[in-house]
Amino acid sequence: MKPLFLFFLFLLLTANVFAQKKFVQKTDSILYSRYNYFKYDTNYVKRPEQKFILSLQPEVSTIGLSLGTANDVDIDLENRLNPKIGINFGFYGINVGYKIKTGNGGNESGEFNIRYYGRRFGVELDICAAADLSGEMEVGDTLKRKIDKSGISLGMAQLSAYYVLNNKKFAYPAAFGKSFMQVKSCGSMFFGASYTGAKVLNDSLAVAVDVRCASAGIGYGYNFVTKKKKLLVHISALPMFVFAENNSLKQGDVYHKMKYSFPEVSISGRFAMTYNFGKRYLLGMDEIRYTTIVGEKKSLETSFSRQLTRIYFGIRF
Repeated sequence: MKPLFLFFLFLLLTANVFAQKKFVQKTDSILYSRYNYFKYDTNYVKRPEQKFILSLQPEVSTIGLSLGTANDVDIDLENRLNPKIGINFGFYGINVGYKIKTGNGGNESGEFNIRYYGRRFGVELDICAAADLSGEMEVGDTLKRKIDKSGISLGMAQLSAYYVLNNKKFAYPAAFGKSFMQVKSCGSMFFGASYTGAKVLNDSLAVAVDVRCASAGIGYGYNFVTKKKKLLVHISALPMFVFAENNSLKQGDVYHKMKYSFPEVSISGRFAMTYNFGKRYLLGMDEIRYTTIVGEKKSLETSFSRQLTRIYFGIRF
């Protein structure tokens, strides 16, 4: 009886192994087909030969706030958020990562971001918050004063997307996601849109500024590749005009709706460099900046800014 039981157990385990192997092979086949489905000009863009990429990514970021009033008072504040180091794993163009805080960069309440850079379209979601922003206050051209602990906190979220027009020859992910390789210099215009939500609080003065706005525009990006195809330099800019908003200022129990003042803008810019050591190793950095400016100095002009800088070392296999 015991040998028969062991025989059936062996058959069950064998069948399970084959089923798992078949599932893995089928999944790999589906992802491979998806990975190579897109049509593009191989004289300009190509896929890496390897299907895996593993990278180490130290990262620093800042969040900033500028306020301007009719009394010629300008306040510029910022906070450097906690530096982080991330580990990212990519498989057939699908990337997952994990970040670890490595130090104390400021009074950070939280930070969360997701980025998908596709050849045709891409999406970014960035959420962060910080308290006690520091900086300086300027009154006219005469008085300047440093502010160490302003008592002002800022929470900010931005959702943005783009669509590349010349997507068969120009690849955003060559500079960022690394799921493509740009082998010949090329540029492209692209459409972009974003939604920004931000809240400024100062509990001691009982003041709150709430900003919600949507914007759209047309930008341009360029990937420069050296003759030996080892160095890639990317630069892009996207100016957008605010077309819808719901902004308010609250002082104590008094609520003021902020009027639209043309032109209100949202501007994003990206810069990246990647150097390839052979076919497997790569080293580089990238930087993302975006700024949203709403209101007018007759009442209150508010500017929110965000900067993220990342260095990475990767290996393909």
